[in-house]
Amino acid sequence: MSTKKFSLADESATILIGTKLANLCSKQTTIYLHGDLGAGKTTFSRGFIQSLGHQAT
Repeated sequence: MSTKKFSLADESATILIGTKLANLCSKQTTIYLHGDLGAGKTTFSRGFIQSLGHQAT
């Protein structure tokens, strides 16, 4: 298992890295997100999921 750490400047950067990572995944992928409350896990996930075509309601 490989571990990567990123320091992102703001919400836009967090969404962007989620989007970019989603575009790199060509098959089923498991990503484990670890961090304190407010670390950006949900924001990252939002960018990832929306780039795959999901539209929030």
